[in-house]
Amino acid sequence: MLPKVQDDAVKALEGVNRDLTQANQAMRELTEDLFSTLVKVFDTRDPYVGGHAAQVSIYAEAIAQELWLPAERVQVIKRCAYLHDIGKIAIPESILNKPGPLTATEYEIVKKHSDIGADFVATSRGLRHLAPFIRHHHARWDGEGYPLGLAGQAIPLEARILSVCDAVEAMASDRPI
Repeated sequence: MLPKVQDDAVKALEGVNRDLTQANQAMRELTEDLFSTLVKVFDTRDPYVGGHAAQVSIYAEAIAQELWLPAERVQVIKRCAYLHDIGKIAIPESILNKPGPLTATEYEIVKKHSDIGADFVATSRGLRHLAPFIRHHHARWDGEGYPLGLAGQAIPLEARILSVCDAVEAMASDRPI
C-alpha cells in the first residue's frame, strides 16, 4: 500500500493523463475536420472532381493498411491524399473545367499543380513533411512522370500509393482532367 501522499500524487497524475488523452483526441478530431473542410473547398473550386480527394484518401488508406504500414504512416498517406491536388487552386478554372482535350500549353500549366501544392504545404510546419509526396504524386515508375521525372525506388512510397489511387479514381470518374 502506498503512503497517502504518493497515492494522492498517483491519482493526480492519472487525472492529468486522462485530461491529456481527451485533449489529444479532440485535437485529432479537429485535424480530421480541417482536412475534410479543405476537401470540400477543393470540390467547390473544381466541381468536376467532387469527392475525388476523399475517394483517393479511402483507397490510399486501404493500400497503406494492406501493406502493414505503421498507423502514423497510414495517417500521413491519408492526409497526403486529401491534399494531393491542393495546387490546382492556382490553375485557371478555364483549364480545369475545359470539356475537351487540353492543348500542350494547358497541360504544362496543369502539371505545375504538384509543385505548387508541395510548395503550399512546405510553408506549414505541421504539413511540410507531406510536400515530397504531394510533389511526386504524378511520378511514374518508368520515369516519364512529372515534375522531376523520378523513377522506380527513387519515388517515395507514399507518392507511389497516391499515384495509383489518383489514377484509379480518375479513371472511375467522369471528369475532364
